[in-house]
This record gives sequence, structure tokens and C-alpha cells, in this order.
Amino acid sequence: MNLGNIFYVAPELRCGLTTDKVDIYSIGAMYLEIFLPFHDRFKGLYALMSGNYSSGWANYAVDVEFLMKLTSLDPSDRLSINEVLVN
Repeated sequence: MNLGNIFYVAPELRCGLTTDKVDIYSIGAMYLEIFLPFHDRFKGLYALMSGNYSSGWANYAVDVEFLMKLTSLDPSDRLSINEVLVN
């Protein structure tokens, strides 16, 4: 089964599970990619897949706390779409 670009795929999808928050993870990956300089994007998205967040990302106007809520490896810790819209 083709799931798309691995950097945007929620961790639970890689294990064959689906939740209502898989798209929230993808939004978080795109959020990070928008703000990071081109030369740092691959490294940043790779770190995100492992749940590693860099406080240095804040230097690029990334709200790291918000990003963590979008891309938590545990879907139950991710924001819902309604919570994303409020933020």
C-alpha cells in the first residue's frame, strides 16, 4: 500500500493503523517545512519522524510547542481539527 511521502505520514499509518488525527500529523509536517530554510528541511522532517524537536526551530518563527501538539507520536496527544482551528 502506498501511503505517500514518508515524511508526512503519521506514525500509526506506518504500522497499518488509522485514526482521525493522521491528517493533523501531516499538517504539522507541512507547518515545519514552511518555516525552515530549504537547506534544513530534510533534517527537520527526519527529526520529526523520530519525535525529536529542536528548540532552535523557534529561530525560524516556528512555534515548537504548537508543532509538538500537531505531531505527537501518540495520536491521542495530538490536537483535534477543532483545536487546530482555535489556535
